[in-house]
Amino acid sequence: SMFKMIRLFFYMLIGVHLCACMYWRVKMEASSPDELNSFLDQHEVDGENFQDTYIMCFYFVLTVFCTIGFGDIYGVNTAERVYCCFLFLAGACFFGTLVSHINEMVMSVSQES
Repeated sequence: SMFKMIRLFFYMLIGVHLCACMYWRVKMEASSPDELNSFLDQHEVDGENFQDTYIMCFYFVLTVFCTIGFGDIYGVNTAERVYCCFLFLAGACFFGTLVSHINEMVMSVSQES
């Protein structure tokens, strides 16, 4: 049961990591250098600092996957909006799977007791 929870958490981190990297790739490909700099400035991220950029992208994807969606980061052009639609669908599937697995683990533990 504990192993399943750790494995699920690990898969979640990998999924969020991959989607965060893809979000940044789409952002870089679909934005002009001025738009990209403006975006980074708006979110107080140093474009030269890879860690800050990665954390911002990871944060965005995690808010989508956890169905929080603060609205501070969003798609501003067609390519980003298409990618965000993919993220919304992936996030809904992820959240449903997560709830299902947690329910299964709770039921398993309660049946063992």
